[in-house]
Amino acid sequence: LYFFSPGTEKTSYSKFGKKGDYEDVTVLNINTFAVLKSNGSLSLFPTTEIGKEKIDSVQEYENILPKGEYEGLFAADSKLYALCKNCSGDKEENEVSIYMLEATVGGGLSVAGPFKIDLSMIQPEEGKGKMKFHPSCIAKNPVTQEWYIISSVNKMLLVLDAQWRIKEYFPLDPALFKQPEGMAFNAKGDMYIS
Repeated sequence: LYFFSPGTEKTSYSKFGKKGDYEDVTVLNINTFAVLKSNGSLSLFPTTEIGKEKIDSVQEYENILPKGEYEGLFAADSKLYALCKNCSGDKEENEVSIYMLEATVGGGLSVAGPFKIDLSMIQPEEGKGKMKFHPSCIAKNPVTQEWYIISSVNKMLLVLDAQWRIKEYFPLDPALFKQPEGMAFNAKGDMYIS
């Protein structure tokens, strides 16, 4: 995990795992880093371990999520939300899955439940055929408490309510958003897309 202070040229890192296709990182409950691999495996370790060359107190959760390809992870309300880009149980034109994970009494992590987002209200652009929605990132607006999801594949931004229902959706200009795969909000609710 790389870390640095904005404006400085030095980038440092702490090694926590083997080589792999790591997709996202978030901070759970202020004191724990959670890192998502594309296969749905999770690595959790204390934020206090950052700065060490090698982090030894890593909790690995391999195959905790159903088989699929995962890209987005977000921590909110003491829970983790993992976004499935491509899961076999999803109908790619009609739905996408988000898995909620929470801490167990013994200090572990368990899947508390999946949510299916109904995509049926989204109409594909004329002449584009069937819409395929493969989301790449998820974030929660701290001001409105709405969830935001971006699909890099078809350049679309969804706005969802607390019950995971789509409120609005917006196409993203591919000339400006070549490969939107990261998103964050500041405390005022301003959105940043990378």
